[in-house]
Amino acid sequence: MWRTILGICRIPTPTLKALAGTTFAAITCICAGTANAHSERDRADAEAQEAADAQPDYKHFDELVEPGLVTSFPGSTDSVLGDAGGLRSAMAKENVGLTLRSSNIFVTSLNDSGQPRSPQRYNGQRPTLQAASVTALLAWRLDKLGLPDTTLTAGGMYYASSFRDNAPSTVALRALSIHHRAFGGKLEIKAGYLTNMYEYAGFFTGGSPVLAAGLSGVIPIQAGMSADPVATPAVNITLHGSGGKYVRAGIQRSMHPLGRGYDVEHNHNGFRFTMPEAKPLYLAETGVLRASTPGVLHRWLRVGGLYNESGYTRFDGRGTSTNQAAYAAADFQLTQKDPSRPASGIYAGASAFWGNPSVNVFTQSYEARVYAIGPFPSRKRDAMSLKVSYNKFSEAARRAQSLMDVHANADQTSISGSYTAHLGKGLYATPSLSWVHNPSFIGRFNNALLSNITIFTIF
Repeated sequence: MWRTILGICRIPTPTLKALAGTTFAAITCICAGTANAHSERDRADAEAQEAADAQPDYKHFDELVEPGLVTSFPGSTDSVLGDAGGLRSAMAKENVGLTLRSSNIFVTSLNDSGQPRSPQRYNGQRPTLQAASVTALLAWRLDKLGLPDTTLTAGGMYYASSFRDNAPSTVALRALSIHHRAFGGKLEIKAGYLTNMYEYAGFFTGGSPVLAAGLSGVIPIQAGMSADPVATPAVNITLHGSGGKYVRAGIQRSMHPLGRGYDVEHNHNGFRFTMPEAKPLYLAETGVLRASTPGVLHRWLRVGGLYNESGYTRFDGRGTSTNQAAYAAADFQLTQKDPSRPASGIYAGASAFWGNPSVNVFTQSYEARVYAIGPFPSRKRDAMSLKVSYNKFSEAARRAQSLMDVHANADQTSISGSYTAHLGKGLYATPSLSWVHNPSFIGRFNNALLSNITIFTIF
């Protein structure tokens, strides 16, 4: 070893300097290369983070919607506008969400009704725009004001129908409410101008008007529950238990006893807090609601009722009476085709409604249904349904009509099938075909074969 060291020491000084310079240059080059590699990687990471930050936060958008509903709508990823111009992103930074949607329902008969086209007694007796609506809502979460778990919702709607018995055309208040969650979501309180048809019972097959061709039962609405295009002052309180158990109770100002049409005509834009003859209506519902998750099937069982203090004209001519209604319903998911889309699969459900026969034309309503969400692997956002329903009309109402020499039917039966097609982002079309025995309470009509098309758009 000493000989090696002495040999190195004998290397001339110029040669040592050259070797040192070469070694230093190599080390510098290696270090520079390493630094450049780190710099490139950091730059790539920064660009990736910047790109991720620039992507719309659709999950946050979908948190900024009207809370407290049992009715669902497609999320913002399935919308025509998405985050066009960065509008939803800019609003979401202030915890404000925008909801825009429209629905258009057309119905016509494919056979002869057996009666003149006028007066019109039911949707489809002649080509009918059953309902056309545009709804705009803003939901503002108030966390930045020091009010966590609190949302203010405000918005309006345009409504039109060519059949006045549905409701007159109007531009009206759709919602003006405050919603608060407490105790980790175990308690919900919602107060303001509410449309309770979206908050109780589950009137739409599959829980969504996008996938449904009409309502499953109208008796609670007939008994005063608020429904489009009429929002009324109300307070709802919901308690959530384990396993999806819940209890919901509320009080609302009833729709007018003469119906939605009277309410629209005399409460033009929907802001009146009180209406003559429209008194408090009390609602209650309890049930079990379990959402679909991978490996877990959806189920929803519920029973409810309402009591209306308003005076409804009795069919027997004995003055007025309060109104009551009750209901029970159940929906079960039978299969789960795609765990990545846990709501997909086949469902079965049934519902029963009862209304006070002394003041309601529809007194009993029963429905059995089978429906599928995502029925085909290539059509994951489509749906299809088959429904059979039976309605019983009030005997007291029939006797009142017979005294005026008007024929009134005892009951009504219908069978309907529909298919909802997802045509593109935010656009759905639901054609349906229905056979109806006694399509109207009044009149000797032929059994009706009705064709219906619903166009639903989420902007």
